[in-house]
Amino acid sequence: VSGEPFCQLGVRIRKASPYAVTFVCCMTNGYGDYYPTDEAYDQGGYEPACTRLAKGCGEKLVAESNRLLQNLWEEKA
Repeated sequence: VSGEPFCQLGVRIRKASPYAVTFVCCMTNGYGDYYPTDEAYDQGGYEPACTRLAKGCGEKLVAESNRLLQNLWEEKA
């Protein structure tokens, strides 16, 4: 991920992954921005206030990561 996702998002990606071991790495290939959860946007705080990304970005990150992991898994089979 080219930014900093909240740890809850990484946990969601790992739990849904079809692989036995999945690592979620952040700030790879540059720095994008913070990826707060929707709950964090509702609570406010530093990261949601500083990011250029809109509410829902973290959930999209999880959904697309899981879609890509699933596609890789199915191609391997």
